[in-house]
Amino acid sequence: MPAHQHRVNELLNLLAGRAGLGELHLNDLGICTFQFGSDMQFVIELPPATDELYLMAPLALIPPDTDEAHALFRRSLKANYRGIETGGATLTLHESLNHIVLWRSAHVPSLDGPSFIQMVERFLAAALRLAPLLDKAGGEPAEVTTCDIHANALRDAEALSAPVATGIDADGDGKDDGNGECMRQFMA
Repeated sequence: MPAHQHRVNELLNLLAGRAGLGELHLNDLGICTFQFGSDMQFVIELPPATDELYLMAPLALIPPDTDEAHALFRRSLKANYRGIETGGATLTLHESLNHIVLWRSAHVPSLDGPSFIQMVERFLAAALRLAPLLDKAGGEPAEVTTCDIHANALRDAEALSAPVATGIDADGDGKDDGNGECMRQFMA
């Protein structure tokens, strides 16, 4: 169990309460994944033996056409400039997902309830704003799996190949326990 898992679970419950959701918590690998908007996945990860919490949202599939990929990379770099469009987060290439993802990190000991909620609100707002801009090249949204996130660290793709969730996994059993549209209420 990651060192700060209890604290992060408390923060996730504050977030869930604000959004009108059931309980949210990290699974045994330190990951909480749920869907927000109509088809966007949001991942919160607390790797073992670290004080850093990571937020990630896959936004755009890298197109196979070189010109389209170049245009996507250009839009991503332009949106990254000074963090203005990204709300302080960063757009980057996630090679194993073959997607441009929005991500940011936070030092867990420095987070309190209001700062965590503000960070997540800002992150979700940026992801929702950026996804249509970046996805002009087309493609299906990425389905993030525990395997994708931990493939390099765990080297156990077969054991972890099932998605953590397709919607909101409130009880950590890998099943959708709620309506992903609830996250829109959170953004209101």
